[in-house]
Amino acid sequence: MPDIKNRFLSLDVFRGLIICFTIIVNMPGNPETTVPALTFARWNGFTPADIIYPAFLFCTGLGLFFSFQDWREEGKVGKIYFTLFRRSILLFIIGILVNWFPFMQTNLDTGKWEFIPFSQVRIWGILQRIALGYLLVGLMIQVLKLRATLAITLVCLVLYWPVLYYGGRSPNPYAIRTNLVLIIDKWMIGTDHLDQSPLVPFEEFGFLSTFPALANIVAGYLTARFILRTKITYETLTHLLLTGFLLMVLAYIWNNVLPVNRKIWTSSFAVMSIGLSLNTLAFIIFIVDKAKYAKEAEFLRVFGRNPLVAFVLSMTMTIPLQLVEVQPGLSITDWLYINVFSYATAYIGSFLQALFFMLIIWLICRVLDRKGDYITV
Repeated sequence: MPDIKNRFLSLDVFRGLIICFTIIVNMPGNPETTVPALTFARWNGFTPADIIYPAFLFCTGLGLFFSFQDWREEGKVGKIYFTLFRRSILLFIIGILVNWFPFMQTNLDTGKWEFIPFSQVRIWGILQRIALGYLLVGLMIQVLKLRATLAITLVCLVLYWPVLYYGGRSPNPYAIRTNLVLIIDKWMIGTDHLDQSPLVPFEEFGFLSTFPALANIVAGYLTARFILRTKITYETLTHLLLTGFLLMVLAYIWNNVLPVNRKIWTSSFAVMSIGLSLNTLAFIIFIVDKAKYAKEAEFLRVFGRNPLVAFVLSMTMTIPLQLVEVQPGLSITDWLYINVFSYATAYIGSFLQALFFMLIIWLICRVLDRKGDYITV
């Protein structure tokens, strides 16, 4: 294992892989002709794309462990609390700004641009979930220590099941219109602050579903701790793979009574995603640290060194291009797809356009990397 003062190479590659996959999933040329594996499950179920956001939380836990190692070496308790709150607040604000972007919209009646009022801004999002999870898990580890943190996390994971079941509305407490996550979010922040999806205003990163998602962060923390203690050996990788496999089997069985569902982050989904995260990380550690393909993984590591920049760009870059029309009813992104990428067939063309934007974001991150600029909170 590298010295703890240095960056964990495999963590950078793992994080970079998730960022790369996120960009490809979020920026297709045509959402209607996207390969099913690159789309999220509509409600119940699990696709490869569904690993993205829980993997972010898993990475947060990995990074949190190394941060705690540094903080405890310095011996400044006050700095721990200050850093936890500062990072969480900044990340939450960035998440809201990403949702608010581009801050202007066209008035459908007058055709003029107008400022988007905060009353219409989506409050929750993946960055906000990471911020809350980072703060809560960090505080629990610092105040209650690891064993109590693990116990509380397991309680949240188990109790979330009956809370969802008895708190939702009949006949199906797990349905999009009747689940407790939506009920609480509407009560807390109102419908206008939710994600305005075509079917029904709903927030997939709602307040209540934050609590089972803490398990993904704690799992990342425990994984980093385990790797540091056991070093990178084949036995360590076997433990990670076996644990991940058993968790996925458990989730598969649990799915019979509690559907695997990312949007309400059911406990079965949390367990499934933790298992897949463990297996993916074990594979990357083998490739990078055992098979010695670190140089070949440099492409992904560029994303992993500046994940915040890459993610924010993936969420905002195409918005101005969608607003600017090269001709009536045809935005720049639509023009690119129709006139450049669609010639490779609909599905391949949609994928190629996503790769095109992914490479642009990579080049931006590469420039920052060569300058030694790593933008964090």
